[in-house]
Amino acid sequence: ASERRLRAAAAAAVARMDDSIASARTIADGFAWSTWDGMRGGAATPSESVIAAGAWHSLADPNVTASTASAIRDAVADVMVGGAFDQAGPYGGMFGGPGNGWDWSWGSSRSQSMYGANLMMAVHFGVLGGHAEAEVVELAERHLHFMLGLNPLDMLYLTNMAAYGGEHSSFHVYHAWFSYTAGDGDHGNADYDGLPSGVDEPLYPYYPDDDSTSTYGPAPGIVPGGPNFYYSGAYTIPNRERPSYAYRDFSVGCDWDGASCRASSWEITEPSQSYQGPFVLLVSFFMSR
Repeated sequence: ASERRLRAAAAAAVARMDDSIASARTIADGFAWSTWDGMRGGAATPSESVIAAGAWHSLADPNVTASTASAIRDAVADVMVGGAFDQAGPYGGMFGGPGNGWDWSWGSSRSQSMYGANLMMAVHFGVLGGHAEAEVVELAERHLHFMLGLNPLDMLYLTNMAAYGGEHSSFHVYHAWFSYTAGDGDHGNADYDGLPSGVDEPLYPYYPDDDSTSTYGPAPGIVPGGPNFYYSGAYTIPNRERPSYAYRDFSVGCDWDGASCRASSWEITEPSQSYQGPFVLLVSFFMSR
């Protein structure tokens, strides 16, 4: 299924750029857009990126067939816009709850940003699912505000933002450059892991054991993984029962000597370009608003 979806998204992009490549058009038109490749009404959520990318390329293609465009617009209105409004709450809202984390899994920052970005793409193409444009934009903006601190933990899900006016930002990410990742239970990288000297953050440490300080702190603006309802480590996190609370700003490594790793902090704070990219995409929609 994943290969089929990737092929369809790539084909839609190729067809948009060069209408003479008939094989790309055939693949894109032959994809099951109307059922969102069998996931509509079930597994599909507004955090989806691969099929969505194909949909956006197709809707931007001046030569897309009317039937393909119609099927895509109908599915987008249901899966992307309708799905987001079904889960809408004061902090944006994503699929999942106390009994099932769903989108609140490993890398939920990616999901949070994709919800907002997909809503803004829907606005761009005028697919509003019966809502006013302002309503869709406002919901997308809630997902952006979640990332920037309007969430149950008041956490700014970017690193080291005090110099740029950000409060309660992350000072620990599980990363080879910006954290100490040796023995389980060890903390501290004198240069990059922890609150930088000279930075006033009244609520730091956010958790009693995560009180390391450093010369510089991590590079600013890195997106950590985010709340992970399925965190498998043995360390305490604020709330394992409520998905949006399942986050701890910490970076603890492991000795890979055959012993189990108790912290598994990478499941929560490890950054990835697959989290960073969707966040940048979401922010880009609001740069001129």
